[in-house]
Amino acid sequence: MLPLPESTKVTVDDLIADFEAIRSALAISRWQVLGHSFGGMVALRYGLVYPQRVERLILECPSIDLASSFRWLCSAASQSLNGHDIAAAVQAERLADPATPFDDRFIETMDRVLAALGERRQDLYVRAAKNRNIFSRLAATAGLPEARWSQGAVPGKALLTEPSTRKPMLSSITQWKKPMLLVRGDGDYVTSPRELAAVQQAGGKIVTVPDAGHFVHVEQPVVLADLIVTGHR
Repeated sequence: MLPLPESTKVTVDDLIADFEAIRSALAISRWQVLGHSFGGMVALRYGLVYPQRVERLILECPSIDLASSFRWLCSAASQSLNGHDIAAAVQAERLADPATPFDDRFIETMDRVLAALGERRQDLYVRAAKNRNIFSRLAATAGLPEARWSQGAVPGKALLTEPSTRKPMLSSITQWKKPMLLVRGDGDYVTSPRELAAVQQAGGKIVTVPDAGHFVHVEQPVVLADLIVTGHR
């Protein structure tokens, strides 16, 4: 496999085309699509392009409208930084302000703000202290060389620098007319109140899972599995 150059261009439309190619190759006429975090936005955009192929959307702690989601995360980071790093806390609060442009500079500043949290950064994503090292555990047990991890970061960075990734999505949520289940942890700081309100307006079901953060599938996997299977009847 040839390495991806740092200049690689990737768009959400590329991902949507990949999903549809997989569905076609597997000869699946209709399926239910699950998206976690950024994948929630991709799942919705796929469903809006191919509504005849999607029976239900399942969104776990989604970041559907990136501006709303990232501002909500920055607001939580500001609270965590308060009393520890005043300058970074002020930066985070500015990012949380809707008047701050949502552009490349926003993303770069947010990266620095979150980095200022140090080891406490994971507290924004998990509830139990034992789960703070989930990423380092994954890296240690996956058996992949460092080069593969570095390669995996290339398309992610490319997506965040792609302007089409940042297009407003709140009104698009309300365009979805089929079943939609949104599952969030009670300690999640990614899915914003504005996104939750849009999902409710679209008639979607929202389930808040206790004792979970952004990774319900890690902290409450049995609960999430049951919700997916039963459809929260």
